[in-house]
Amino acid sequence: DYQPSRSTHLKASSTWSQLIAAHAEATHRCQVAADAARDGAELEDEVDILLRELAQIEQQALSLPAPDVVALRFKLSLWANSRVEGYEDEWRILARDCERFLPGGGSAA
Repeated sequence: DYQPSRSTHLKASSTWSQLIAAHAEATHRCQVAADAARDGAELEDEVDILLRELAQIEQQALSLPAPDVVALRFKLSLWANSRVEGYEDEWRILARDCERFLPGGGSAA
């Protein structure tokens, strides 16, 4: 079996750290804009742009192999939160199954 080198793993982990941080930031910005739009601000276009940015980050994350448990849990959260269209229930079940078997996992509801 192929085992990536330590430098390859560190580079992948760095990529994932950046993806996870970018996702958290885009999610926050999207929520702020959506809240402001609900309060009457004319931000629908900005919300659409931010949602597209969020979708691009998620698509990139889902298309990369997870180098560690942190990345795998992040990918599972993307599937489980129904952002990915189609088979939401099935993926949510799979995410719960994986959580039970991952180190540090517990009984996911």
